[in-house]
Amino acid sequence: MKNLILFVAMSLISLNAFSAAREFRINGYSANDGYAIAWGIPGQLIDFEAVDQDEEKSAALWQEMPSMRNYLVDLQTNQILATINEEPDELIAVTLGGMSTNHFSVYTQTLGNYYKAGDDELVAVIEAHKWGTSLSSVFVVSRDTLQPKATNRINDLEERMLNAAKTKLTAAQIAQFDKGAVYINIKNGGYDEQAQQYYLITWESSVPKSIDDPLVTVTARLKLQVTKEREVKFTIDQVKYSQDNN
Repeated sequence: MKNLILFVAMSLISLNAFSAAREFRINGYSANDGYAIAWGIPGQLIDFEAVDQDEEKSAALWQEMPSMRNYLVDLQTNQILATINEEPDELIAVTLGGMSTNHFSVYTQTLGNYYKAGDDELVAVIEAHKWGTSLSSVFVVSRDTLQPKATNRINDLEERMLNAAKTKLTAAQIAQFDKGAVYINIKNGGYDEQAQQYYLITWESSVPKSIDDPLVTVTARLKLQVTKEREVKFTIDQVKYSQDNN
């Protein structure tokens, strides 16, 4: 299935390379497990390839960044599932005319299937800045029909998970962690009888350009659940803290 999804994703990206005007362009680096981040201007059809070849058109389109939006796109159906950013002053990830947004990118990561709630998938949107990454939002995507749809968006999941992990740390450990810029990493941890399907979420905190502050790592083992109301719950049963002073 993943090979099929990859083939579909690459086919869609290839088709985009020869398309005429359309409502979005996929950021190819963001494609993951059947989803990707795209960008466009709501209500406008843009011939992105033609703009790429014309410096004046490219420069003019860059001036329209306040109107641009990032989208969560389903690669199997080539449709927009949700708008990532709603406000004009929000950062967006754009690739146009051989240039891309400086020190900012957005990509997706699936966090498993939850069939007990009706063929739902969790799709995480991760933002990468110059000095850190964050889990900015999580979408619950229903796939129980031929046309998937985003049924809920959760914006505070990382904040809730990190706050829960911090309850296992000392005040001194929290103080050191909070000094730095944070990078997040989530990976499928496997399966065991206690946690069943679980994930390992790691936060690395470091003070940019500091030679005196250590690299702090907090790793939590957690189980995710999607309720019938398509809310996301989690359970943390292990938290580890470490410092690297080298």
